[in-house]
Amino acid sequence: EGELQALEDRLLVVDDQAGILHIIRRILVRHGCKVTTCQTCQEAASVLASSSRFDLILSDIFLGDGHGDDIRRLATAHAPESAFVFMSGVQTRAHSREEDRDAPLFIRKPCSPSALCEMLSRAMVDNT
Repeated sequence: EGELQALEDRLLVVDDQAGILHIIRRILVRHGCKVTTCQTCQEAASVLASSSRFDLILSDIFLGDGHGDDIRRLATAHAPESAFVFMSGVQTRAHSREEDRDAPLFIRKPCSPSALCEMLSRAMVDNT
């Protein structure tokens, strides 16, 4: 099973579905991460504009009040040191690393806890 750096990783998870946020939070907390969750782009913008620092930002692509690219732009402006991973129930060509080496990693929902942890660990390693 993928391992995250217990008690050291601080993650921001953005998804407009409360149930998904709850499940992801539970998985990551079980692995020792400190997790902040947001259900809207506006909420994520507030959190990112604060002095909070995140090792990784995991964002759904399609959000009720915006798009994952909005979160990525905010992350680049406010938390450039953070790794970034998109997630969605739909694979989109616009976020394929095969076509764009600088595209964030992508994980398809739903996924297993081990696949989630492996992807997030990979993103943080790639980001260093």
